[in-house]
Amino acid sequence: MTVQSFLTKKITVIPLVIVISILWGSAFPVIKLIYSELGVESVSVPARIFLASLRFLIASAILLCISLLAFRNQLLVKKELVPRIIMLGFFQTILQYIFLYVGMANTTGSKGSILTSTLNFFLILICHFYYKDDKLNLTKSIGLIIGFSGIALANWDEGMSWTFKMNGEFLLILVGLVSAIGYFMAKEISREANPIIVTTWQMIVGSLTLLLISLVFMKPGDIAHISEKGWFLILYSGAISSIIFPLWYSVLKYNKAGEITVYKFIVPLAGTLISSWIVPGEVIPPALPAALFLVAIGIMIVNYHRKAPKDKEAVT
Repeated sequence: MTVQSFLTKKITVIPLVIVISILWGSAFPVIKLIYSELGVESVSVPARIFLASLRFLIASAILLCISLLAFRNQLLVKKELVPRIIMLGFFQTILQYIFLYVGMANTTGSKGSILTSTLNFFLILICHFYYKDDKLNLTKSIGLIIGFSGIALANWDEGMSWTFKMNGEFLLILVGLVSAIGYFMAKEISREANPIIVTTWQMIVGSLTLLLISLVFMKPGDIAHISEKGWFLILYSGAISSIIFPLWYSVLKYNKAGEITVYKFIVPLAGTLISSWIVPGEVIPPALPAALFLVAIGIMIVNYHRKAPKDKEAVT
């Protein structure tokens, strides 16, 4: 079985996307645990950006090793792709994770996971206007409404704050927007280059830029010491980034973005559930079973569609 056939069969793609989404969801409570362990929730923004840079330095180092071993001949991309990869790094790593790491310090793990899931709306809307064969229709709209209703229900509990802070909730909505733009850019670039190579280079660009920004603006003592537990959590977040991003881009390369991204409804559910397990003060929402049912129904509705040609034709 070739890579393309593996990534185009629903029997393999759907479980893969579900696993990716669960890993993605685990990132939100891990960020909260890192903040709790290092005590950086109340300190400077540069300190939070520094932690984001560590995560992606680790991820890019892992991916670079994989690329050197498995894709040595593809490591150097065409020079005309370099500006696009730099721009991808700007959206997918720099902007997205500045917004995420700053915003997550000012909200809960469960709320962070639901607000960043707005990327699904943004991405489907982008596809609607750009692709002739990936239009938003009534069926998809109903499925999205039901699915997001389930996500909202999963996060509805007594401890849920619905206050809207510019340095919290607003930044996490921006994460959804820039993430959708980044996914779209990555899918287009991956038509011309190996998705793992593209991910490697954009992460290198993004992580080094984040590190430079943080070192320029950090003050002595912002992060005095990183414990063993703190390093473990940072290493875990870097490792999952090195797995989920290239896998996700590879799946996007061979499938319609609008059909695959709907499975990311699982991300906020996983984020909520894992947060309730491991983050002090966050409990399982009492409405979670009903929410899971609504999300499952939403996924089935959105993915009920007529077969269309695989190759997309951009609107001109």
